[in-house]
Amino acid sequence: MLTMFGNALWGSIGKWSFDIVEDVQAMFHTRQGWGSRNILNYSNKEVDELLETFSTTISSQEAQRAYRQLHEIVAEDVPHIYLWKLDETSAFDESVQGVSISPYTFFEEFDQWRVE
Repeated sequence: MLTMFGNALWGSIGKWSFDIVEDVQAMFHTRQGWGSRNILNYSNKEVDELLETFSTTISSQEAQRAYRQLHEIVAEDVPHIYLWKLDETSAFDESVQGVSISPYTFFEEFDQWRVE
C-alpha cells in the first residue's frame, strides 16, 4: 500500500519473506526504480557497484565484503525504515514429522509434512 500526496510518497506498508542470502537488487539498485521493489527510487552509484560486484563475483570473501559495505551505506542513507515484527506463536504436534520452523521458513514446506 502506498500513500501519495501529489507527487510525494508519504509512506508505504509492505511485507516480504527472504532467503538466507537476500537479493536486495530489486530494492536498492538504481535501474530498478518505479515498478519494482525500489518504490522510493533510491539511487546511489556506490550501492549499484557493490550490488553488481556481489552478483558477479565468484569469491565468497569478496561477496561478503561487498555486502558488508552495502549494508553500511544503506544504513547511513536510510532509504527505508524497517519495522520488524514477528509476534506469532508456533506449535505443532510431535506426531507431525518434517516440520521446520526458522526465520527463513516459517511453516512453508507443507509438502514435507507427514503424520506418524
